[in-house]
Order: sequence, then structure tokens, then C-alpha cells
Amino acid sequence: MSDEFLGIDVGYGLTKTFNTDNKVVFPTAVVASSVNPMFSDSLVIEVDGDPYLVGKEAVHHTGAGEVRTVSFLGSPEWLAVLTAAILRHGFQSNAFENPSLTIGVPPRSFTPGMANRLKEVIAKSKVHCNQKRISLNKLKVDVIPQATAIFFAYLTEHPEDIDRNTIVVDLGYLTLDLVAFWEGRYLQESSESHTLGISILLDTISKRFFQIHNAVLDRFAAYDLLINRQIELFNQTVTLPDLDTIVRRYVKQVCQTIEIFMTKFSFPVHRGIIAGGGAGLLTTNGNGLMNRFMVVTDPIMANAKGYWRYAGDSHESV
Repeated sequence: MSDEFLGIDVGYGLTKTFNTDNKVVFPTAVVASSVNPMFSDSLVIEVDGDPYLVGKEAVHHTGAGEVRTVSFLGSPEWLAVLTAAILRHGFQSNAFENPSLTIGVPPRSFTPGMANRLKEVIAKSKVHCNQKRISLNKLKVDVIPQATAIFFAYLTEHPEDIDRNTIVVDLGYLTLDLVAFWEGRYLQESSESHTLGISILLDTISKRFFQIHNAVLDRFAAYDLLINRQIELFNQTVTLPDLDTIVRRYVKQVCQTIEIFMTKFSFPVHRGIIAGGGAGLLTTNGNGLMNRFMVVTDPIMANAKGYWRYAGDSHESV
């Protein structure tokens, strides 16, 4: 039987979807398109009559990796990305009696008012894909703070830790999000978001690469260099001699921010968990404190997986 619950994580770098049927990852890139949907093989999403390309097609079309801004949430561009995620996942909401979707917003931006506004945007949406109407108003939508979903994903494998005091570190593309749970309860007022995501590291790598090799790397290429430790340039394999130093300097700044965050709490911390695209950097290059944290299974997909679990739990509690 197909899964009627879906989690979607619209991240600054990548959009991820998860349920037991499928999981999908594509760049969070969106651009207004002049392509007529009738004559295009691409996935053209129309929001209120305006066509958009989303994902790889948008990256290729614009040459830019991401377009998210503070005003992105609830915008036509955001709705285009969300719709593309549902379609690329293959989630057929009309096939279910009670289809449920959970999404997230940055923890410091989350308010009940923000959550209700996004639900209203989805419910009232007028969206087409290649001229076919896409109905989203049947979806039961929940909106929760990002990073909290990482805790929910962790609980799928460690249900015994539901009442443990837990610090969650989400080192994503643009932001470092920090949240805490005390005896299973989310401490909303203590959450923090810092512009310390791995895009900061990638920009530093790109700048240093240009200084040494006089060649420009975008963030995608810088990430390849970070992971593979080498990159092909004009039929030659080249490296960045001081890459380790750059990474350690960045990780030190992130670790210091996490340590300051933890001084807020007088209660003992039982568990520390890490997710996001930069999770592995902290445990391999971090200090002694980071070695006591645990990287969750599939850290890049953790928020989407947690949203999916929340959708199922929310349905059962009704």
C-alpha cells in the first residue's frame, strides 16, 4: 500500500522529500520561465499563471545555485518548489482519503501565524504543471520548526530516548540551527539560527582556489573539492594545499557557537545529535565535545524524514 504521509524539506541548497515509497533530492533553484509549457519537455510549474523552472533546469537556465531570500517563504517561487517536490516524488494526493504533508520553517522564524499563512497559501493555490491543474487543497498540512524534525527522525531508531534531554545541531547549507528538547518538550524560546552554514566554508574555498589557481569555482564545484579533495581543471587534477586548515578554522567557529548555545541550559544534556550537509565535518574535525555528539542516519535527509514521521504521528493523534 502506498504511503499517504509525506515530508518535504525545502532547504537553502537542496530540497528533499521522504516517505516509505520514495525519497527525492534536487537543488532549491527556481527561475521565472519564458518557455511555453506546451512546447517544453521540462517540468514547468505555473503559479497564478506565471511559469517557473525548478531544480536542475533552473540551475542550468540561470547559472545560479540558489535563490532563497527572507521573503521566499509563501512566495510563488516557494510554492513552485513545493509543487515540484510533490510531483517529482510521485505523491498522488488524490489517491488517498487523508493525505498529509509536513513542512518546516527556520526555528527562529516559526510562529503559529507564519504556519497558518503557509497553510493558507497552499490551500488557496492555483497551480498547474505543463498546463494540467494540480490540486493541493486536499492535503492536510502541518508546519513545524526545522531541526525539531531531526529529533523525530532520530526517535524512529531510538524511541527509548523520547524523554531524554537532547541538543540538536542542524548544520545546513546557509544556516546553523540549534534547538533543545527538555524531557521530550521542545524549548522554542531557546532555539537559535546562525548564518554559519557550509556555504560560508564553500565560499572561502572558492576564494582561496581563485587566489592559487586563478580559476573560479561555484559552490557546487567547491563542494566537490571539499568531498573529493581534488578537482579536474583544464585536463589536470588540482588540489588546494591548505584545504585542511580552511576546514578546521570554519569548524572551530561552528563549535564555539554550539558551546555558547549549550551554556544556556542548567539541566544535564543526555543526548547530542547532528544532521545536515555539514554533519560529518563536525565529528571528523571538531573538538572533544563534538566527538560526544552522534550523527543521525542519513543526515541530509533527516529533516524530511522527521517531517514524514510527524505527519504520521499527527494523523494518529486526531
